[in-house]
Amino acid sequence: MRKKTLVVVFLGAFGGGTGCDPASGVKPTSDTQPLPQMILTPQEEPPLKDASAYAKRAYEWLCKDEYDKSLKDYDQAIRLEPDRASYRNSRGFTWHMKSIHDKDRVACEELALADYAAAIHLTPDYASAINNCAWLLATTKADRCRNGKLAVDEATIACELSGWKAPGYLDTLSCAYAEIGDFEQGIRWQQKALEDPSYQKEEGENAQIKLALFRKKQPFRE
Repeated sequence: MRKKTLVVVFLGAFGGGTGCDPASGVKPTSDTQPLPQMILTPQEEPPLKDASAYAKRAYEWLCKDEYDKSLKDYDQAIRLEPDRASYRNSRGFTWHMKSIHDKDRVACEELALADYAAAIHLTPDYASAINNCAWLLATTKADRCRNGKLAVDEATIACELSGWKAPGYLDTLSCAYAEIGDFEQGIRWQQKALEDPSYQKEEGENAQIKLALFRKKQPFRE
């Protein structure tokens, strides 16, 4: 059976990743040539004008838990700007989120780690990518991807880069220490993270769950 097709008018210029840019539209004069049309299947999205537009739409898909669509757009953003570390980090995070729900968790997490590594290679002091990598290494349920010692090393670097002021990074360090069995340090850094009012408000309940696990000599798994 043939797939149904959808006719979409392609204007060639998009503003901010979605919609048309009024400043670059074609005026409807009598000699205006017909705009070209593209035939798309219902699963396809219209092409965008640049990498940032793809990245923006990818993030929107991510917020809707549409991981495959998000990954497809991040692929396009990276194809257009392969040296942009933030795109690699964001695609890695998307693979990480997809892994939690995917039957092949290990494959997704390995792709996430590869993207984090690529982002760090492009920008060695990229604290967000370093922290994301450390979090996955410390908290994954997949034995093949977990590495507590490396997680501690990476989380420590992220904390140093942020001046020890990012509570989310302190949380990662806490979980990394718990993973290697140093529950005293795990408790210490989780309590340090809780000193931040925003972290206390947004993550206080989860933090208490982690502290309870650490006091029972158990690591945190996501």
